[in-house]
Amino acid sequence: IHENVYSRIEVGDKMEIISLADRNNRMVGQAVGVGTRIVEYPIRLRKIPELQMWGREVLIKIPQQNPFILGEKVLIHSQNIRKRDLQSWLKKLLGQGG
Repeated sequence: IHENVYSRIEVGDKMEIISLADRNNRMVGQAVGVGTRIVEYPIRLRKIPELQMWGREVLIKIPQQNPFILGEKVLIHSQNIRKRDLQSWLKKLLGQGG
């Protein structure tokens, strides 16, 4: 994940995984680990290969029986980030924190 959002992913978060090749291939996994260092994005995963990008590794557990092929590009969305962002926004709106 990009270094600007790494603090928003927590172990236990539900993650939606969607194939870039076939948007119908999707499933839910769970974040089981968040790396302890910032690493360079592999060139293959960059939108602009010439632009260096850095991020934190996240390990996501998915069922062994899944529709993805090894090394396939996927989109990953945290289902929990949106809930936490909404809760934080509501607390600020109601004057209950932050």
